Amino acid sequence: MNCRADRFCFFVFAFLKKWLPLRNVFMKKSKIVNYFIMKKFILIFISCLLCAATITTRAQNGTDGGIAWSIKDGTLTISANGSGVMPDYLYLYPNGSTAPWNDHRSAFTALVIEPGVVRIGDLAFYHHYNLTGSLTLPDGLSIISDCAFQYCFGFTGSLTLPESLTSIGSGSFFDCRGFTGSLTFPEGLTRIGGQAFYDCSGFTGSLTLPEGLTSIGKEAFYGCRGFTGSLTLPEELTSIGEGAFFGCNGFNGSLTLPEGLSSIGYGAFAYCDDFAEVINYAAVPQVIDINVFSGVPIENIQLLVPAGSVAAYSITPVWMNFKSIKAFNIITVLVEGSGSAIANKKAAAQGETITLTATAYADYQFKEWTSKSAGVTFINANSASTGFVMPDNPVIITAQFEPATVTYAETISNAGAETSDAPLARVYPNPTEGMVTLEFETPGVYNLTLIDITGKILLRRTVSDRTAMIDLSTYPSGAYLLTIDDGKRQNTIRVVKN
Repeated sequence: MNCRADRFCFFVFAFLKKWLPLRNVFMKKSKIVNYFIMKKFILIFISCLLCAATITTRAQNGTDGGIAWSIKDGTLTISANGSGVMPDYLYLYPNGSTAPWNDHRSAFTALVIEPGVVRIGDLAFYHHYNLTGSLTLPDGLSIISDCAFQYCFGFTGSLTLPESLTSIGSGSFFDCRGFTGSLTFPEGLTRIGGQAFYDCSGFTGSLTLPEGLTSIGKEAFYGCRGFTGSLTLPEELTSIGEGAFFGCNGFNGSLTLPEGLSSIGYGAFAYCDDFAEVINYAAVPQVIDINVFSGVPIENIQLLVPAGSVAAYSITPVWMNFKSIKAFNIITVLVEGSGSAIANKKAAAQGETITLTATAYADYQFKEWTSKSAGVTFINANSASTGFVMPDNPVIITAQFEPATVTYAETISNAGAETSDAPLARVYPNPTEGMVTLEFETPGVYNLTLIDITGKILLRRTVSDRTAMIDLSTYPSGAYLLTIDDGKRQNTIRVVKN
């Protein structure tokens, strides 16, 4: 209770103490006098109550260090007040902290932290289980200090971290088990403290760690069993604390350890029992405790290591216990033109099937895959989604993109053309996995327009060859309308992408 509330209570008690002894006097007065005295008493008492309400309302805002705070309509808003640096707070028995808004937790369920706040202090929102929904932290925020959101298990949506974030303190999101979906960290993040996401079991998607991350603290992701897919640890990572991923048994793809990783703590991957394989880039095997993979059936898991290191791993404790130890080779994917391209693996052993995916940027289209590496044969070099079988050597793949004759328009109508049932071209295969071939009835100039089911024009192109090809591999599965127009006649053909 603050000092103003104390003064109010003292005033009320003093008032009652003074007036209650006069009860007998009231009874002896005339009814008219008694009425006015009691009316005066009631009016004064009501005024005191209104004063108390005013005091309470005013207490729901203020400043603290470099931030300002206010509570309105069920929302706590934190904004910058100068530096934007929030101070640290102390634990307050039994379940709170010394943060000024802590006493008003029942008054808000939403949290808004505005741009300009650059640091969230220790224990800032400790045990604020009243907070619900998603949490989006603002651009410009660089530090989340220790235990900042510990026990905020009322959150039930996504957690969005800003690109400006560089450090996440120990216990920052401890037991925030209501967060769902994937978790992606910004590229500038270098440190994740111990128990930062301890028992955040609600996450159900992928975990993407930034390339600049250098350390993962003790039990940082302990019990985050909802993460799925592969776990790739970034190249700059040098140490993993004890129990960092203990019990993260949702991962069911590859575990990739970077070359510079020198320290792996006790139980770091204990009971992550569903990994399909482990890829270790270290040329010299790390010396690890047998409990690093406690509860993991490594006797059934393949270990891939750099070429030339198989013998060393075969005699090193723990690593030697994997089902098989094979040499991997690096897969490098390059891009020519405007687009992006990825392989489903950065390294693989001989005989593995590698999947390639290319995506063209605006006004460009995928052309083809090329490689000068020995032993590479593409399933379909002209398809944006294809693959190849890994040879026994490093591989360099190039995805080529070329400018497309693509314009966007509001309509595809051509006033000079007549809709005709007579086919202008043979279109096949239909349905298609990606590539569609058009064989025109006669040589000439044809305008092609592709639209989706919403009516959005995806591309327009003019061709003058006897044949043409359209690549649908980058578009979602579904039905599309392809219009062929030679200036006199017009065909619209329904094309299905599987």
